[in-house]
Amino acid sequence: MNFRFIALYAWTTGVEAIKRGFSYTLGYMATPLALLFLFGIISGGALIPLAVIGGLVSITATGALYGLSDVAMNRIELKLQDLFVASSVTVLDYMLAISFSNIIFSLPGILVYIAIALFMHLFPAVWLIAIAPILVLLAVSISALALILASIPKHLRNVWGFLGILTVVFTFVPPLFYKYTVLPAPLLYIFMLSPVTSAAIMIQNMAELTPFLWYAPLVLIIETIVYFIIAKPLTQWRTK
Repeated sequence: MNFRFIALYAWTTGVEAIKRGFSYTLGYMATPLALLFLFGIISGGALIPLAVIGGLVSITATGALYGLSDVAMNRIELKLQDLFVASSVTVLDYMLAISFSNIIFSLPGILVYIAIALFMHLFPAVWLIAIAPILVLLAVSISALALILASIPKHLRNVWGFLGILTVVFTFVPPLFYKYTVLPAPLLYIFMLSPVTSAAIMIQNMAELTPFLWYAPLVLIIETIVYFIIAKPLTQWRTK
């Protein structure tokens, strides 16, 4: 495993990206914060806890999904992927680099929402020990999916529309901003195919907003492993 490449890529596209273009960081935070404001106004404050939990998960997932555009740019426009292929970098190295890069890029928004959650006493600070690995698993699993999906667009201009659809599917349709208990069981099982669902349910449980769902942690771990494994054969690594 090429740890040096993973660290350098994550630093360049994570830390340096935040420093060079902080407006992008504010951009991915805008929608969850707007929903937080609207939920607060419409519900008289009753739905704010759900909006905070949903925003925390949404920002993590959105940051990972945006890795799709980076991968597509590297493959189609910059031809960096060809350089990686010709070097000692493997698909596994690339997937891990993208995952850590996405986590770093999402970190400012994650910290803002954690601060809001702690201020509102949604969960004690000690629960962050459990929440941190949940968000890491979510970022890794979504990054693996993004790597697979980035092989589909043939032109860079198609990526943005594709990304917009995926953002809605992954961050608005699943039970992020509403309780999973309102869903009928068959529909919930379908939504569980997305790592976003199990991550949101687990953090809702920690905030005591919904009943404990015993299989949610198991589903998230299995999905992360499965998506990470299938990403290698399904990713368009070498240009044909």
